[in-house]
Amino acid sequence: MTDTHAMTTTPLTGAFARRPGAGSSRAYLGHLFSFLAESGQTNGSLAIMEVTVRKGLEPPPHTHSREDETYYVLDGRWVFDVGGESLAAEPGSLVFLPRRVAHSFSIDGDAARALVILTPGGLEDAFRELSEPTAQAHGLPPRPDGPPPIARMAEVLGARGILFGPGRTS
Repeated sequence: MTDTHAMTTTPLTGAFARRPGAGSSRAYLGHLFSFLAESGQTNGSLAIMEVTVRKGLEPPPHTHSREDETYYVLDGRWVFDVGGESLAAEPGSLVFLPRRVAHSFSIDGDAARALVILTPGGLEDAFRELSEPTAQAHGLPPRPDGPPPIARMAEVLGARGILFGPGRTS
């Protein structure tokens, strides 16, 4: 599929249909992020990404100050730690992570896949800034060489209201 066929938009209403493709997919620290809906397309109301994550490269505990996160699990077994409580999720499960509550997750198996809905949208811009284009629409990019760029991540995500470490913001 070429980029021009990855998204169809209706000119009069702005409604659209999109699926993962080379133009919407990015490599992010050994994970695959496919941007299905971005805040610029939804009047800022939400962003939706299909993410495939690798075991061992899950994010550390962090808190969103601006958006809620919702995961709809497509593949794999996920365990979310939300405010010190544990939630297990398998395919077909939906997990809501409210803003201002610290959370993290781990996965069982080599990889897992989910739809991630950010409300409101906007944080997808940080993931786009921290990632690289990939020709892959499915599967995983190679593992990154060396440690993740923690300082750069903290700068980019921190500017968008993400705080790293356990705890809760007010």
